[in-house]
Amino acid sequence: MSKPKKILIAPLDWGIGHVTRCIPLILFYKSLGHQIDLACNENQRCIIEAYTDDIDFIPLKGYQISYAKHKSLFNLKIVLQIPKIVSSIIQEHIFLKKLVKESKYDLIISDNRYGFFHRKIKSHIITHQLQIQAPNSFSMMLINGINRFLINRFDSCWVPDYHDAAMSGQLSNNKGIQRIAYLGNLSRLQLLENLSIQYDILILLSGPEPQRTLLEKKLIEQLPKNKRIAFVRGCITTTNLPNIGHVSFFDFLSGTALNQLICQSACVICRSAYSTLMDLIKLNKHAILIPTSGQTEQEYLANHFEQQNWSMQAQQENLDLEKSYADFLSKTFFPYPKFNFEQYKNVLLEAII
Repeated sequence: MSKPKKILIAPLDWGIGHVTRCIPLILFYKSLGHQIDLACNENQRCIIEAYTDDIDFIPLKGYQISYAKHKSLFNLKIVLQIPKIVSSIIQEHIFLKKLVKESKYDLIISDNRYGFFHRKIKSHIITHQLQIQAPNSFSMMLINGINRFLINRFDSCWVPDYHDAAMSGQLSNNKGIQRIAYLGNLSRLQLLENLSIQYDILILLSGPEPQRTLLEKKLIEQLPKNKRIAFVRGCITTTNLPNIGHVSFFDFLSGTALNQLICQSACVICRSAYSTLMDLIKLNKHAILIPTSGQTEQEYLANHFEQQNWSMQAQQENLDLEKSYADFLSKTFFPYPKFNFEQYKNVLLEAII
């Protein structure tokens, strides 16, 4: 075996999906004897430590993006935070240059952190957002022009999808991206065979506030009666909602507990966040998808999965959970394609040659 490499990985803090999809990369490189440094915030560290504590953690501030309460204000709220996002990109690049002076790295992997590239060290960015969705064609052209410029500063772009963009549709259209490699499905979960169904419905919440809380309240008000329900709130900070008869509440689950819970649930209700969708595919689960109001990526992905007849969707604004659940039970979904879940390993091996 060649000399162990020292690898720096930095996932974005915009939701937990960026850090969870880095877990297969971390575990694979660790299995080969390489050293991993993870630049992250405290919440991300808690998630990773459920899988391994044999890595070095480097404190790194997140972007701390928040969403608007109303769909009509979503894009305005994001636009108003652009100066903060740009400042975060600049600051993380300055942070990286200081870090590299203190510690020698052989490889840098950034998950959607556009400032985490270095001109003297091989740097790769993980993103499926090659064609960011926007409300109109002009804003799409402008945003994606900037997006391509930022991505092309890296040595290559690693896309968590396949060459035919089967999972993410037009989001992974690689037009204008100079160097690209396809990782395939990046899910830390494993399909557990022969488990009996313990819950009729599993609700998985995630994402920035206040939209997480708004959906949580609406779902609790509409929970079906006489159904076995597991409700994972997606709160890393414990608040301990009491169980309500047929409903079991969990603030946050990671690792084997979440894996088993999904496999033991007949119907999943969740956001159409990309990492969540990769988990559903890996575990062969169909779902009722509720995209975050106004978030064009999640709205596109919910439509894409519905068009493929892999899942169905419901809208948060006019949610009728009883009807959506009845529709789910009456549908016959298409099976997922037979994806190669080990594809990422070839890309990772080539990066350290």
